[in-house]
Amino acid sequence: MLFEDCELRGADFGGAALESVEFASCGLDEVDFSGASFTACRMRACVLDGVRGVSSLRGVAMPWADVVRNAGAFAVALGVGVLDE
Repeated sequence: MLFEDCELRGADFGGAALESVEFASCGLDEVDFSGASFTACRMRACVLDGVRGVSSLRGVAMPWADVVRNAGAFAVALGVGVLDE
């Protein structure tokens, strides 16, 4: 299943079992992925700011540039603090 150029603001995927799903250039503001499971899933050009359940994204693949762009959301999910230098 492919979600492409979709506005999914506030969608609830909580507890969903997602397999072979791709999110491409989707608006994911305030989406809830809490408790979801992902198998062979991809995210491309999606920003995860404000997404709930980021720690449930195990099993999702994304381009390196997207990983870097979403590093803040991943840090928050892991409880990693950021130091101002």
